[in-house]
Amino acid sequence: MQVVKSFAAAPGSRILAVLAVVLCAGLMGTSLAGYFISRASIREAITGTELPLTSDNIYSEIQKDLVRPTLMSSMMAHDAFLLHWVEQGEKDVPLMSSYLSEMMKRNDVFTAFFVSERTRGYYHANGLIRTITAPDGRDAWYYQERDAGAPYKIDIDHDTANKDRLTIFINARVESARGEFLGFTGLGLTVDSVASLIAQYQERYQRTIFFTDRQRKIMMGSAPGGQPGTSVLDDFAEMRELSEQLPTLADGTYEYHGNGRHHYVKVRYIPELEWYLFVDKAEDASLGGIRSALALNLGISLLVTVVVLGIVGWAMRRFQRRIETLAQTDALTDLPTRGRFVALAEAAIAAAHAAAEPMAALVLDLDHFKQLNDSQGHAAGDAILRGFAATLSGALRSSDLVCRWGGDEFVALLRNTPAAEAGAIAARIRECVERDLPTVALVRLGVSVGVADLRAGDALETLIERADRALYAAKHSGRNKVVADVAA
Repeated sequence: MQVVKSFAAAPGSRILAVLAVVLCAGLMGTSLAGYFISRASIREAITGTELPLTSDNIYSEIQKDLVRPTLMSSMMAHDAFLLHWVEQGEKDVPLMSSYLSEMMKRNDVFTAFFVSERTRGYYHANGLIRTITAPDGRDAWYYQERDAGAPYKIDIDHDTANKDRLTIFINARVESARGEFLGFTGLGLTVDSVASLIAQYQERYQRTIFFTDRQRKIMMGSAPGGQPGTSVLDDFAEMRELSEQLPTLADGTYEYHGNGRHHYVKVRYIPELEWYLFVDKAEDASLGGIRSALALNLGISLLVTVVVLGIVGWAMRRFQRRIETLAQTDALTDLPTRGRFVALAEAAIAAAHAAAEPMAALVLDLDHFKQLNDSQGHAAGDAILRGFAATLSGALRSSDLVCRWGGDEFVALLRNTPAAEAGAIAARIRECVERDLPTVALVRLGVSVGVADLRAGDALETLIERADRALYAAKHSGRNKVVADVAA
């Protein structure tokens, strides 16, 4: 019995362990493969479609919101009215103020100005507000841009005409038809208004957007932060990896890690502003959905694994119980098998010796069974054996032990039963067989019984051996009898 349990338990545990590994590997492998394929597809979509498209859209918005003032500044620098007014000696200041006021309204900007090279006057919609002084301090921009000779320049500076509000100035160089430098004119947008535009872009496209100049100075945007016009891309640790990829700023799509996240960034040069546009997208935002799906799939995989293992474990336990039942029960008669009987009988004999209780053994054999089996076939013989087993079980107590010893021979062990009582029980069994078992094809069945009582020093083997000798005597004295072993 212990061998059967060990055989069923050990391989069963190994089977469950192997099945668990196979299921987990298969289901988790499928889920992970799907995740990595989806992630690769999303990354390809980000770098191949999303960022370029977003960059194009933002560039179009910039052309409308930022580049237009640049173009208008250039147009102002070539405006015949402004050139004529300067060449006429800048006499009518209110006329210039009216002109600048009209430019502000027409272009929906924060400020408009003209600075004269001849008089160094700073003209505004509010009139002549001040005079440009030495090439240092707040007026340094004028002298720097004048000497640089660029047709236009974008600066971030404080607007002295509007309570020093931080402003993006688009300064256009004004020259006469002869190429004589006449001064600067231009328009201004507040940093707050441009930042608001960028915030709208970011909310609309779910990206991080900022601008740098050629010197990598961050001119505008929400990331990585700092004061516009003062912070440099290299100043920020989270941007260090990106900076190393861009020793020289260039258009393209790049990847970097920052703040524990993987980023993709599209860099595009905007020649009208002489700035670089950075459109930055963290991968986590796009992967959130498939990561949730992966977690769900892994959870479902775990659940499926647990359910399958539970079903298999339940089936194996049933199979194990079936094996144990087959190992303990004779399939034909439903009586205990010989091995099970021996284990129980040896324990019962040991207990009887210890308690000095009487015990008897019966060895029973059907008479003429071979003749019936040979003439009528095994099916008829099996039916007789099942009937005899039922009769035998009905005649014994629940505390008694009985088994099919082999063929048509049965053994019964009667607990707490002296020899005389055992003989009476054997006689009753013989009478039941005569009454209950039918005559088949003129073969009249009976049963011969040998009886032996437990004696000091007896083991199961010696007790059954003596009962078997008594059975042999019953067979040779005419069959269908009960004979008790009376040998000393």
